[in-house]
Amino acid sequence: MSRSAAEVGADISSEHARVGELVAELVREALQAGRKVGHGVLRERLAALRAAVERTIEIEERELVPLLRAADAWGAARVERVRARHARVLAAAKGFEDDVSAERHAHCDVVSRIEELAASLSSDLDEEREALVTMDRAEVAGVAVDQESA
Repeated sequence: MSRSAAEVGADISSEHARVGELVAELVREALQAGRKVGHGVLRERLAALRAAVERTIEIEERELVPLLRAADAWGAARVERVRARHARVLAAAKGFEDDVSAERHAHCDVVSRIEELAASLSSDLDEEREALVTMDRAEVAGVAVDQESA
């Protein structure tokens, strides 16, 4: 059963919000502690962040990518950008964990890099939302969005 762009968009927005909450919680705790979050706490928060990122990527690959691919002539380019973002975010999330575990960077540096990554994702996610809104409008107008050919 295929789902509408609006349904997929709502689920993905919820996942993005969950990841954003984890980032905000991590940053808030770091700021409250003078950017000196305990090693174990930071490692736990980063593991939760990575798991949320992996879950979001899994959902996007399963549900968003076919919609983007089938939407219009720009679908393939949108899919490439989404997959490039997925690779970048997953590598960053794993890198944050590795850096904390190996104590390669001060915790405040890791938190700052997390903040920078979250800020850089904003335009990517705006583009994704815009594509889903466009597809939803097409569906409402009766223009078929063929998900099976993806």
